[in-house]
Amino acid sequence: MRPAGFEGPTAPTEALIAKGEALWNDTSLSGGNNMSCNTCHAGNAQLAPSFAEPYPHYVTMPGREVHADEMVQFCMVVPMNAEPLAWDSEALAALTAFTIELQQDFDPCAACAPTGCGPCGACGPCGACAPAACGPCGACAPAGCGPCGTVGANTRSAAPKANPAAVARPTVH
Repeated sequence: MRPAGFEGPTAPTEALIAKGEALWNDTSLSGGNNMSCNTCHAGNAQLAPSFAEPYPHYVTMPGREVHADEMVQFCMVVPMNAEPLAWDSEALAALTAFTIELQQDFDPCAACAPTGCGPCGACGPCGACAPAACGPCGACAPAGCGPCGTVGANTRSAAPKANPAAVARPTVH
């Protein structure tokens, strides 16, 4: 958890973002576990559609609303199994700045459908690949994604609606 009164980094510079990008790919941060942020998130992999929302926002993995720096710290400790960074460190400020920079070009629909299936993918809004909770009107549908979303709306706060594709899924051989 973020220390009480901690404000986080202010106005990131290009240099801080560049340092954050270098750290994003640095496996030494994991203390010998040979992992970097990029190990899990290469090409925006494993980023939920909510990553497009400004921080702080709810994130499923820690199960609560977090600031960007808290998410960096969570990833350091849980998936990377490393020590958290010092809250006042340049490394945390840099990784946080780069994380926020990544949000600028993040496409939540691509996160829904990394393989072209799902609520925003080539299989269509109710495609066979879309699980019921993640359909176009489901609990994890990103704002503006699918026929029931409107740009800027937070469809994730709406009650999940049934996805016709969840009723009968084709058998994959």
